[in-house]
Amino acid sequence: MKKILAVLFAVVLVFSLATTAMAYTSPSGEKYFKVTIVNGTKNQPVAQKVLANGTIELMSNSKNGTFNGWKFYTANKQLAVLGTDYEFVSGDANSSKATVKLLTDGLIICANYNGVETKPIEVNEYVSPKTGDSFALVLFGIMSLTLAGAFVAKKQLVK
Repeated sequence: MKKILAVLFAVVLVFSLATTAMAYTSPSGEKYFKVTIVNGTKNQPVAQKVLANGTIELMSNSKNGTFNGWKFYTANKQLAVLGTDYEFVSGDANSSKATVKLLTDGLIICANYNGVETKPIEVNEYVSPKTGDSFALVLFGIMSLTLAGAFVAKKQLVK
């Protein structure tokens, strides 16, 4: 019976060490900013990840009507400040095509059409990267229950 328990302990040890071996690699240390683009009142907002101090291309959509300009908001839906929260690399707030350098996280960029101001809507599409496999955890649980069953069986056989 000791040999069986020793083998079970060895198997449990191997599976417990395997959980770190099967884990996904951790995300790199690069910092990303979240930006939400709302391209008109009829369109759903789209969230994107951009490298910190990276740039993003903005293009108006002629299908939405007459383009009136871009409005920039912070994550708490206050007007963003040019030079503090963002800056233009090319174009400006009234250009239908512009390149913007992001300086803060959580910006919401709204395109306005037909004289109607688009409200800043945030999208919660930020998903944490997957860092492990739940299969190993389930396997470890099964092995633990098997080990507990072996102890109970040993106690019953000793009597």
